[in-house]
Parts: sequence; structure tokens; C-alpha cells
Amino acid sequence: MADSVVSLEKVKAFWHSQVHDEEKWALNAKLLRAGGLFAASIFLMRSYVYNINIIWEYATGDNT
Repeated sequence: MADSVVSLEKVKAFWHSQVHDEEKWALNAKLLRAGGLFAASIFLMRSYVYNINIIWEYATGDNT
């Protein structure tokens, strides 16, 4: 149990150091923004390809 308390304190200290330091927070915000943009682009492209496949099947009559 003592190990988990020490680990929790380390996590809290790491979180505090990352959030309350302006330079680190600016870097983390950029990384979060880039990661969100990357994930959103994958989601949108998958939706686009799925819709193109549906349109292609409808246009070619291949509705298997």
C-alpha cells in the first residue's frame, strides 16, 4: 500500500510540474492540439472513405 501512495504522490508532483510551469504547459498544449488534429483527421478520412465506398457501390450497382 505504501508503494501506491508514493506512486500517487509522484504522479501528483509530475502533474503539478507540467501544468503550473508556463513553458511546459505551452509545449503540452501544442502537443495536445497536434494530437487532436491528427486523431480528427483520421476520423474524418475514415468517414470520407466509407462514404465514397457507399457511393461507388450505388453507382456501379455492386450492392453485395
